[in-house]
Amino acid sequence: MIRKPTAAELGGFIRRHRLARGMTQGELGEQVGTNKHEIYTHESGRVVPSAARWLMICEVLDAPKFVQSDA
Repeated sequence: MIRKPTAAELGGFIRRHRLARGMTQGELGEQVGTNKHEIYTHESGRVVPSAARWLMICEVLDAPKFVQSDA
């Protein structure tokens, strides 16, 4: 069964890929047209990015667009 990843799982995914690219939250925010605070809210699992923002983040980070959950 396929399930949607949680906000925390999405946030962890963003953080891991951002750090792997050696980027700060501010640098990622700038490249996707937002600020470091919004990236922080996504990484902390407080806010799920919109579909459009998710695609932009994945493109900038050269990350897959699908997240496999741990469960």
